[in-house]
Amino acid sequence: MTTENSASLTKEGDVFYSRTCAAETAKDAERLLPLQGPKLYSMDSFTFDELKYQKRRPMVEKDRDRQAFNKESREHIEQMALQLSTDPYYHLEPISLAQYFDREYRHNLVLVDGHHRYKAYQAAGRKLIPARQIRVPESVAEDLAYILNQSAATLGVSNEQKLQQVWELVLARHKEGNHWENGWTGNQLARTFGNITSTVKRMVKRKNDLGEGYRVTGVLVRGHKSWLLMRY
Repeated sequence: MTTENSASLTKEGDVFYSRTCAAETAKDAERLLPLQGPKLYSMDSFTFDELKYQKRRPMVEKDRDRQAFNKESREHIEQMALQLSTDPYYHLEPISLAQYFDREYRHNLVLVDGHHRYKAYQAAGRKLIPARQIRVPESVAEDLAYILNQSAATLGVSNEQKLQQVWELVLARHKEGNHWENGWTGNQLARTFGNITSTVKRMVKRKNDLGEGYRVTGVLVRGHKSWLLMRY
């Protein structure tokens, strides 16, 4: 298989391997993963951690919108599960897995995109699921989940949920002053989430005013002013 040249991803066998930062890896992964032929993985061969890697945030919606979103999610899963149950040879679009070694050199394979598809395969009683895999540093795996979530073709991400994701990344990756981790910059983050430069600047200012040692508790960011925070 021939792929475009990439500064941040190289190919080892059937796995793309990241050699640079999260922002570039995520950007290239979105472009290159579809070029990689998927393989069938056992449903229990990787970690499904919805709390950590499912980056949609329905709890930031108004009650009515949250209920509508959750209903749409359930119906989406049920529809996919029905298709899978009806035709045993039918497969959905491949999910995305991130492979990394943690600080104790343990091998980890985690689902970073395709949680609804995973649940549909599970509901249909399937044992195998098509997936593509990318090898990344541990710190990049969670960032990758944010980026791949933005390109979802079926269930979209509302503006409130998108702003919540940006705020979480600002809290996690921005340090004092103008310093960032994992290769992020304010401009890179703004471009990734839809050219929201002024919003990112306000969030960074808010984070600098608060100082280090805060984390988001899963709350509404509507209005960009009243973010609720908690000390570590």
